[in-house]
Amino acid sequence: MQIMKVLDRTYLHTEHLQIIDVKVYLGDIFMLDYINGLYRLDIWHNSDVIITGRYIKDGFTKFAVYSDDLENEVLIALANSHAVY
Repeated sequence: MQIMKVLDRTYLHTEHLQIIDVKVYLGDIFMLDYINGLYRLDIWHNSDVIITGRYIKDGFTKFAVYSDDLENEVLIALANSHAVY
């Protein structure tokens, strides 16, 4: 067994990390951090993990990802205890 990559707060360039949820969707990894927002990650063929997107906003506790792939775009819904964005 081989460890491919450790995703910790130093790799994500943040002082604090509080992961709430993780989803794999259409080959990408989406990771919701309560403090720093949503990260979009991709694993390349050589096992490198690359941050391909980030939405910086704190306080979200849930998220959903969807794509109809007609326009090559991904829709993301973020929610907290008060509203859905």
